[in-house]
Amino acid sequence: REVLSLLQADSSLMLGVRRLRSTTKMVSNAVVDSHLHVWRKANDAEFHPHPDHPPPENIQGDEDFLLSEMEKAGVQTAVLVQPIVYKFDHAYIGSLIKSNPARFVGMALANTSSGPGVVQQQMEALVADGFRGARVNPNLLPEGETLSGPTTQAVLNTAAKLNIPVAMFVQPVHFQDLKAVLTISAGANVIIDHFGFCRPVGDDDHFQILLNILEQFPNTFLKTSAFFRCSNEPYPYKDMYPWMNVLVDKIGADRMMWGSDFPWVLKQCGYKEAFDFAASIPGLSEEDRGKILRGTSSTLFSL
Repeated sequence: REVLSLLQADSSLMLGVRRLRSTTKMVSNAVVDSHLHVWRKANDAEFHPHPDHPPPENIQGDEDFLLSEMEKAGVQTAVLVQPIVYKFDHAYIGSLIKSNPARFVGMALANTSSGPGVVQQQMEALVADGFRGARVNPNLLPEGETLSGPTTQAVLNTAAKLNIPVAMFVQPVHFQDLKAVLTISAGANVIIDHFGFCRPVGDDDHFQILLNILEQFPNTFLKTSAFFRCSNEPYPYKDMYPWMNVLVDKIGADRMMWGSDFPWVLKQCGYKEAFDFAASIPGLSEEDRGKILRGTSSTLFSL
């Protein structure tokens, strides 16, 4: 097949993925939530939100409440994705991953707004401070620059040197540029958030493009997260079942990881319900379920 020929041609990339897969192991039965956000109230005395991005008043998102929700669901570890509430000020998330390293892992928000040089320095400093990944938001790129431009290339090249994954907050409109930048910068492991915001009804073409990207680039991974953002049905999101089974068949569960998208999920089905759904999707083996709920994240984030 054409995809197979392309992958065989890039032997070094395939070697890296084989090495990753060979070291994937269940370090425990502890569930890992690969994607969530936390923030404190706007009037918090210690950590102040960005003036352009105040936290929503109608949803609780602090670390203590998160831990209580994790306990109810039986989730051990959470990957804290830097929220836009604090933009590029990582003090709050940094404090949490230092004070509770057994429960929290940090994923930074790459400061792509000022170009390649700034983002490289920022990523190096944050990794030195304990962060284990970086996220790219295309909406924060310099004016006129696309996802395939030099800033995202710098993020991927820096991540490869630092041995951390990069999450891509992309939608179908970004898929062409995502494919282009992956072709140029293939060294880092790249995670696509939230099914790339595809939908199972009406967006089957988008899902096929996403699937093609995942098949073409074996260093890409998928967060099967925030089901409520993608499903066209109410909980328990049964229209997502076929996609999950197709993904396991096409790319393997060791390139998939569950994420709740706390605290936004609280306004939808609820935190424990989101986990219960992911843990009971029909058609998946217990081994595959274990990889999605803990194994893949444990490997990527060195847990």
